[in-house]
Amino acid sequence: MLNYTVRVLTLYKDLCYASDASSDSIDKNNFLYRYTCAVGPREPEPRLSRFLIKPRFEGYALTESAKPVTGVKTETNAGGSTIPAGLYLFLQSFMPLTEPAAADNTGNPADKKGQKKKLNIYRRAAEHLHTEALWMEIDFYDDTVYIRTLKEGNAEVFQLFRKITAKKTD
Repeated sequence: MLNYTVRVLTLYKDLCYASDASSDSIDKNNFLYRYTCAVGPREPEPRLSRFLIKPRFEGYALTESAKPVTGVKTETNAGGSTIPAGLYLFLQSFMPLTEPAAADNTGNPADKKGQKKKLNIYRRAAEHLHTEALWMEIDFYDDTVYIRTLKEGNAEVFQLFRKITAKKTD
C-alpha cells in the first residue's frame, strides 16, 4: 500500500484544460479527470467503491500561450474545464510501475482497460485524502474530486485535488 502525504494547497490561478485533442495548443502529457465522491463528510469507514464515481474526462492541459484571460470564455477554452483557483486538500504520488506502459497502451486516457487498472490506486488515494480531512477536521467544499495526471518519459505522476472550506480560526 502506498503512503501519501496530504497537504493544504492554495491554487492561485485556474488550471485550464481543453477537450479538443486535435488542437496544437494542448499538452497531451497532462490531462484531467473529474469524479464525484459519494462518501459523506464524517463517514468513518466507507466502501472503497464510493470514493470515485461518475468519471468524466475533462481534457488536456492548455499550453501557456493558449490559456484564456481569467473570467473570459474564448474559443480556446470553449468546451474545456478548469480546476478553479482556491484552497484544496491535495496529494501527489508516482503511479507504481506494474508493467511496460507501451505494451498495452495503458497510458492513453481514453483506454478503458488502463483506467480501470489505475482506478483502484486513485480510490485508495481518495480514501487517504478523506481520512486526513477527518483527522485535520477539514470540511470539503463539495463532492468533486479532480485527478490530474502528468507524464514525463516513463514516469507518471497523479495528483488529487478536493476543494475545502477555509479553516476556522479560534
